[in-house]
Amino acid sequence: MCSDMAEVAVGHPIDWPNVDIQLRGHTSWVTSAACSTDGMRVVSGSYDYTVRVWDAERGMQFGSPLQGHSCRVTSISFSPEGTRIVSGSIDCTVRVWYAEKGMQISIPLQGHTEAVTSVAFSPDGTRIVSGSADCTVRVLDAKKGVQIGIPLQGHTSLVVSVAFSSDEHHALCDPHLVLCETFIKKSHMNYSARLCAGEWVRGPKAELLFWVPCTLRKPFYSVYSTLVVPKGACIELDLSKMTHEAQWHKCFNGSLSSDMSLK
Repeated sequence: MCSDMAEVAVGHPIDWPNVDIQLRGHTSWVTSAACSTDGMRVVSGSYDYTVRVWDAERGMQFGSPLQGHSCRVTSISFSPEGTRIVSGSIDCTVRVWYAEKGMQISIPLQGHTEAVTSVAFSPDGTRIVSGSADCTVRVLDAKKGVQIGIPLQGHTSLVVSVAFSSDEHHALCDPHLVLCETFIKKSHMNYSARLCAGEWVRGPKAELLFWVPCTLRKPFYSVYSTLVVPKGACIELDLSKMTHEAQWHKCFNGSLSSDMSLK
């Protein structure tokens, strides 16, 4: 949000967005905002170095701003149960706060050597994942405030977004296993198909799957997006029943005419 206020809005594709409440208080740009799971509170982070918690119905700020970061706040998130807030900042730290008390829990979580760009809680609230301009992803113990395992490396540029999957089949139950070849083989991990240059969608091994006309490519959104608002605003592909290569024959569900046969 390129503004010093957060907005709470409701709507659907026809009249999106209908601004319901404007939350004013930040003295610089708001960079990140999130709602608690019960929808009663909103948390916002800003270039003014602060995190603020708001009443989503009344638009009132709860208590004083959460202060501690020494530089701009870039990302924030509520824990699943709504009692904690995690924030990331250009000061290279991740901080966890009590949502109601407005107090920081333990010391800042350190390790990144460049700005923290994105943070998120795991579905059970026991872990925090953070991405950074140092090209790494780190998994942290939310209670102990320590890093779990080694940094997850591989990116060649800054990490812009991180998230946990709610499906145990699509996420590592233990970040130590990310480099374990045996685990990868047992779990039958598959990498997502990607829309690449030339409008071709490529599979896990860079094989060509199908071509997308250039007129339809622009509305596509990343396969890593967790939510698109409003629903139906972008083109979506359902690849759940797609077959290719040796399984091509499964696409056919009709019958051949009497003068046709497979060679």
